[in-house]
Amino acid sequence: EYRFAPGSAACDRCAAGAVAIDFTSLKRDDGHGDGTLWIDSSSHRFVALHFHPSVLPAHTDSADVTVDFGQVLPDLWDVTLAEQQYNGHTFVFHGWGHVQQRQVQYRRYSSLAEGLTALSAAAPDASTAATP
Repeated sequence: EYRFAPGSAACDRCAAGAVAIDFTSLKRDDGHGDGTLWIDSSSHRFVALHFHPSVLPAHTDSADVTVDFGQVLPDLWDVTLAEQQYNGHTFVFHGWGHVQQRQVQYRRYSSLAEGLTALSAAAPDASTAATP
């Protein structure tokens, strides 16, 4: 679903020695995009990703998505930060939106049941959720 080529874009979020790989999606839908991926040359792990979605939401003129990866537990490498920037307009009105998601406090649970219990406890209570 993708075509890859050696990249040349610098990564200001990456450690020295990160290798850039450009990618272009052969599939043009809202689940794919074009951009650059950086891989740590010594560990061979993804360290960052920057891309433009193939299909934009309604009234959106441009979108950029950046994802950072890092060690979140002694033996787990995962997403640490995801940022999305959208710019768009409707008629003569222009606007933008920025979403930043930090992934923190990773932990392991001794069983699936324990993990599901923790997830349930963290979910908002439907009886106290705001209603429009």
